[in-house]
Amino acid sequence: MKFISASMIAKNKSGKRGGKATAFNGITTTLVYYHNRNVPSRIITIRLDEKSMNQSRINIGDRVDVLFSEDKRTWQVKLLNNDEEARYKVSHASNKSASGVIRFTWYEGMPWFGDFNKTKKIKAKIRNDDKDLKVSIGEICFLIKDPLSFEYINE
Repeated sequence: MKFISASMIAKNKSGKRGGKATAFNGITTTLVYYHNRNVPSRIITIRLDEKSMNQSRINIGDRVDVLFSEDKRTWQVKLLNNDEEARYKVSHASNKSASGVIRFTWYEGMPWFGDFNKTKKIKAKIRNDDKDLKVSIGEICFLIKDPLSFEYINE
């Protein structure tokens, strides 16, 4: 029986090394509900691509705050000065990546989309060329818009 390599197909189709997902150019926001833990928790993760970080001059290790509008659809990542109270730290997405990640625990009053008790994972992606992504020095502002990607808890 002959087997076909999935990674070789991916390499031939994309022209890149197979077995690795291509990087998304933009901002990815993920809200995850860890319902199976001893103490269930919700985590928000914002992945900043290299281009957005360079344009905003936000670097790995910088302290930022995450803000959102009253309708909870427009979000802003804002660089803080050293004398401002530190909120969240931008960390590496992975050891070899220039992308940054901001990860924090969800609390009541923060945005959550979908059915609160049944939604396990929500993902929103905003491309670099999207008109709803605004990058300036010290801040990245973006709109969370439909369609969102949902994963639900199996009942």
